[in-house]
Amino acid sequence: MRNVIEKLVRNKKVVLPPDLFFSNDAKMLLEELIKKYSIQEIDEVIIDYINYIDEDAKLPTHKDYFPQYQKRIKTPTLNRISKSSTVLGRKQTQELGMDRLNMLIGKGLGKSNPWVEHVKKYAKENNITYMCAITEASKTYKKDNETKIIKVKKKKLEEEDVDIISNELQKLLFASGNEKIKNALIKLNYKGRLHTNPILRNMQLLQNFNSVKKMKELMKELMK
Repeated sequence: MRNVIEKLVRNKKVVLPPDLFFSNDAKMLLEELIKKYSIQEIDEVIIDYINYIDEDAKLPTHKDYFPQYQKRIKTPTLNRISKSSTVLGRKQTQELGMDRLNMLIGKGLGKSNPWVEHVKKYAKENNITYMCAITEASKTYKKDNETKIIKVKKKKLEEEDVDIISNELQKLLFASGNEKIKNALIKLNYKGRLHTNPILRNMQLLQNFNSVKKMKELMKELMK
């Protein structure tokens, strides 16, 4: 988050809180926060964090961007929120603009179908009709798809350990008390200045302990 904030400040652009939750780690953090806090409470903490990083950050002047948090939240979580009868669930439903129960979480709606686009492209490149291209295009589509699948699998394998461990560290930080976290950091000779807000402090630690080795070391101390 810090790098994104600093880049937006340098470019004199508005720092919109929902846009900061685009990475896997940030999305997992949002999933944890939304279990306990309303969108407004989360947003206020993020704005506080933005100001903590750079006081000159240009912030939005209105709060009608809350529904944009939807695109950073997993579909099952959105479904759970919309069906919730708790005070928090009803508040989040309203804040996210889901109070009409249209959800708009059919995230595939409006998006082009990769197969259809491939057939159209094949027909144009080979100067044949769309109907003729349907059969012939399947050969190249499979090859393209296989290449993409291999690349995706490779990337997932590389990121898997980091994502899993980061998620576990997040849970540990939220479950651990201030004293326990401080003691763990002392043992690890952590010299950084900690934010007084627990949520911002956890975000800060997740950003600083960003390698598998560092995360495992902190988790080991927290589990003692």
